[in-house]
Amino acid sequence: MSANPERPIRVLIVDDEYPARAEMRYHCGRFPDVEIIGEAATAREALHLIENLEYDVVFLDIAMPGVSGIELAQQLRDRPGAPAVVFVSAYDEYALKAFETRALDYLLKPLDPARLSEALQRVRERTRLGRSRAAAGHGAGAGARTDPGDEEVPGSGTPGRRDGSVVDASGGTRSEGGGSAGGGGAGSGSGSGGAGGAGSGGAGGGAGDGAGRGGRVPEARWVLGVLEDATIPIPVDEVVYITAEQDQVMVYTRQSQYLTRQALRELEQALPADRFFRCHRGYIVNLSHVRAISPFANGTYLLTVRQGGKTTTIPVARSRAAELKRRFWPGA
Repeated sequence: MSANPERPIRVLIVDDEYPARAEMRYHCGRFPDVEIIGEAATAREALHLIENLEYDVVFLDIAMPGVSGIELAQQLRDRPGAPAVVFVSAYDEYALKAFETRALDYLLKPLDPARLSEALQRVRERTRLGRSRAAAGHGAGAGARTDPGDEEVPGSGTPGRRDGSVVDASGGTRSEGGGSAGGGGAGSGSGSGGAGGAGSGGAGGGAGDGAGRGGRVPEARWVLGVLEDATIPIPVDEVVYITAEQDQVMVYTRQSQYLTRQALRELEQALPADRFFRCHRGYIVNLSHVRAISPFANGTYLLTVRQGGKTTTIPVARSRAAELKRRFWPGA
């Protein structure tokens, strides 16, 4: 993604049917800040274009000859700097697989202009967050992180940040050498050399002595988001869900979304366990914001939440279905 705020949204349209590409081109042409940079009739053509040109979003059909849209999205999922993927399909049966590729949105044919507008707004927000991350010095090329959902400090097997620090028992950070770099309160952890105060990027905790009780991280009171060069404390009750999207972890509140420098695993450990649920490899959801639970294919579920004035669907992996039932139907 470009860090140039004046550049229009650069779009690649991928569909094996020319009329479908023409329809998307027509609808995108109604937005003055959207520029069609390329079209492809197959996933292989699209991959060649993505490898040679810079795009912000790919509008991607699913059912195509040869490599499918889902398979292409899986290839792009962990590629640094890859464009966002918005699936465009005549069928809703692929929605769960689309979520598993961390697609930004899923549009149904025939296109609804209002839904396309929503998807483009999400692309704009993602681009803005990418600029914030680049300005903060945490671009896609920094560090050795390969999966924002489950980040590990290289060589340690310990969840942490790309600067080599991990959350200590007081809610602050410590270096791999063991020295504390600021707790969220007056803790009595085992790390030495700690300076009290706000943590430099971890989930904010309260006072406690977690390290003396087996190293358990206290529950966070906020998540720290990033907006340009500012750190934004987000109270945990305002968090609707958190997701890993390609090389970024994003926090969604009722009305806004923010980049965070924390990994999903780190957030999962710090957030209140009675309210937050790691429902999927790429998602954590605040259960108090769930408005509907819908059974889906092969023993999975979809959770419906409200965010940004619209309905958003969050997948529940099959391996997490039993825990979901325990949370909402204890004893059933």
